[in-house]
Amino acid sequence: MDAIVQDRGEQARSEFKQRIGGPNSIDAADSLRRGLTTLRKLLLTRLHNDVEAQFGIDTIRAPSTAEEARREVRNAGTEIDTYSVVVVLAEAAHSD
Repeated sequence: MDAIVQDRGEQARSEFKQRIGGPNSIDAADSLRRGLTTLRKLLLTRLHNDVEAQFGIDTIRAPSTAEEARREVRNAGTEIDTYSVVVVLAEAAHSD
């Protein structure tokens, strides 16, 4: 997984350097990646922990095992990342 993230980071840096140019393009790509990662973590916390703390666990919908709960959180993170990519690509397409 770390190798995939690293490869995608290198691709983003390369794309930013090609499209934006200049010495700050690499920093911009890294900053965007860090920002989107922070947003994903905050959103997952808000959706999972904050709601559970305020309303408790919905026993009908609660995962039956700890592994299932972890899988749900991973899947939610993947969905958030996918949405973030779509938003960034749409914004990049409008900037051309």
